[in-house]
Amino acid sequence: MATDIDAPAAKPSLLDRRRLRKATKRSVFWRWRRLFFLMLLVAVAAMAGVWLVLSSIALPERDEQLAETTFICTREVVKDCNEENSTAQLNGEENRVLVDYADLPDVLINAVIAAEDQDFFNHNGIDPVGIGRAAYADIRGTTESVQGGSTITQQYVKNVFLTNERTLVRKLKEAVLAVKLEDELEKEEILERYLNTVYFGRGAYGVEAASKVYFGKNVGELDIPDAAYLAGLIRAPEAADAQFEPEEATFRRNSVLDNMLGEGYINADQHTQASAIAWDINPFGVGNLLPRVQVDTLGKVKGKEYGTEYFSEFVRQQLVEIFNGDEERVYGGGLRVYTTLDHQWQQAAYETVTSTLAPEDPSASIVAIGARGRVRAMMGGNNFAESEVNLAVGAEGGGSGRQPGSAFKPFALTEALRQGKSVKATLPAPSTVSLDVGEDAPWVVSGGGGQSSMDLATATQFSNNVVYAQLMLELGTDAVVRTARDLGVESEVPAVPSIVLGSGEVSVLDMASAYTTLRDHGVHHDPVVIERVENSSGELLWEADPSPEQVLSEQVADTVTYALERVVDSGTGTRANTLGQDVAGKTGTTDDNKDAWFVGYTCDVTAAVWMGNVGTESEAVQPMSNVQGVQVQGGNFPAQMWAEFMTRIDPLVNSDCAFNEVTDFPGEGSFKDDDDEVIETVDSGPSSGVQAEGPVDTVPPDTTPATTAPPATTAPPPPPTTAPIDPGGGGVGGPPEALSGGDDP
Repeated sequence: MATDIDAPAAKPSLLDRRRLRKATKRSVFWRWRRLFFLMLLVAVAAMAGVWLVLSSIALPERDEQLAETTFICTREVVKDCNEENSTAQLNGEENRVLVDYADLPDVLINAVIAAEDQDFFNHNGIDPVGIGRAAYADIRGTTESVQGGSTITQQYVKNVFLTNERTLVRKLKEAVLAVKLEDELEKEEILERYLNTVYFGRGAYGVEAASKVYFGKNVGELDIPDAAYLAGLIRAPEAADAQFEPEEATFRRNSVLDNMLGEGYINADQHTQASAIAWDINPFGVGNLLPRVQVDTLGKVKGKEYGTEYFSEFVRQQLVEIFNGDEERVYGGGLRVYTTLDHQWQQAAYETVTSTLAPEDPSASIVAIGARGRVRAMMGGNNFAESEVNLAVGAEGGGSGRQPGSAFKPFALTEALRQGKSVKATLPAPSTVSLDVGEDAPWVVSGGGGQSSMDLATATQFSNNVVYAQLMLELGTDAVVRTARDLGVESEVPAVPSIVLGSGEVSVLDMASAYTTLRDHGVHHDPVVIERVENSSGELLWEADPSPEQVLSEQVADTVTYALERVVDSGTGTRANTLGQDVAGKTGTTDDNKDAWFVGYTCDVTAAVWMGNVGTESEAVQPMSNVQGVQVQGGNFPAQMWAEFMTRIDPLVNSDCAFNEVTDFPGEGSFKDDDDEVIETVDSGPSSGVQAEGPVDTVPPDTTPATTAPPATTAPPPPPTTAPIDPGGGGVGGPPEALSGGDDP
């Protein structure tokens, strides 16, 4: 049979075509099978090698010194200084208060587990299911759950040991270290560390700080919606702050609540109620702490403002000195600072000033010192928000010192006794005197008693400028300045004759400290504001050691006290004589009544009171010529505030002690020989009486106003309704350095 060779071949069937393609594919794989197998072996070996290398990495040593907030407490807190009982707190960029696992509420633990790592208590550090779930969500582009792929252990490892770089090596290293950490620590400890480390926004690190910042609560007081909100913040806190992003905050909180419901941590009713609660969180800035002194609720202490911010800022400065300038330790060392400030004394000082002076009146400051140099009150100002300058501590408080006026005279009296002079020694006491101070112009001083002579005790009682100006030249300026420093004046004061009338600048703390040395019979204690410092575990880091020093003999100190008692009994400071117990003190007022002082003490307490206007760079200090209708002098407002403060704290001190009685006045009774006269011209003035206190910058010698007081030889009268006043002014016609300063009006 013939065959048509030109006829077309039959087409392969569909089945044949499929078989052909399969054979072709198999043959391609078959041809390259060895290469594919080799590549697989290399990949597996590489992964194994990487894992082996990473597994050999030791778990890094964790720095246990997490930045932790420092707390400052008053004298009433004798142990366990914490956020609840503190007056102020310090922190840098990280506001953190460490909390133990046992103190974490179940509702917070459940919320964090539900949000971040639902299998936390079951896995060994990594969770393949969670990784797959997160990858699947990424592929789908959904945000159905706030739970990510990293376990809590991995997150902790990344936060503490690694960086945030997004690389495969970092992820592998994170996984290896997470497994290692799980082998070393219990689950509870890992969760405790994680919740003390994680950042919640607003500068709050850890759940305790976050609870305070957002809700004003301790972590143990959190409820279901609070806990769900904080758990929802962990992934990106700034993007879900309810104050600025309420929709995102609501979404995250409700997502956490959904997870908590799904895990059985809450029931449907709790879920519904928590989801419906409106936002009630602290506005940003309240509780948000910056690297400087912050005081509870903007400067309020136990619901009332007592000006403790100024003291706390001073304590902060002292802490930086104690720890050798290590501000990181001060702000982030979790220090527990136990101070000497007595809350009730501070309240008394604050209320004394604010009840005496109206807001438009000049400023005032009070510093009170108890036993062993302990500063119990420091009224450095009454509005820290308006001015952070601490008026009590001079330059250390951001301002400057103030001229002490005649409050400086006891230091000259002390030096006279140290040089062997008697408190009964006399000097001429005319109304005005012209003294040779080695300059072209003499030092002309007014404010004398208009008497032929006056002893030092009486000159102190009535604050006689003329007597003290002569005394200063007899003693030597360097010697008087040295004695002031021995007693406790740390401010730099000029060694010029007019310093005896108060031309230098001192702080209120200086004056309180120096007079305390007289009170303590010549024993000086450096002022103490910090009793001790502990870490957050209660271990002692530093303790005050005031090292008392006997800088004066007891006889000298007690004799000065005798003279200062007379100031209060019947001299320029009678308005302070209201306690019914022994009081010694001295008034002081400067030229033009720009500064007024009363510094005084009982045998238990010293208090220095200063009053004056505060100038600015563009405006000079204004005189206090009309305050509530009165020209301010040391013997009125300051003495009155001193008495009120001491009356307020009297029930707290509860003391009936008395000064040592002084009846013997040894020492020389004269100062100069006839050929060693420093008085070049003397105007005798009135023949009797003691001139009253008052500025006399340009009063001619013969017309000096005089309010007579009984001569020193007569018995003192009862305390007057209006206290005698000291002669003021540095003098007339002298050199500039001698003219500066003044005396008590």
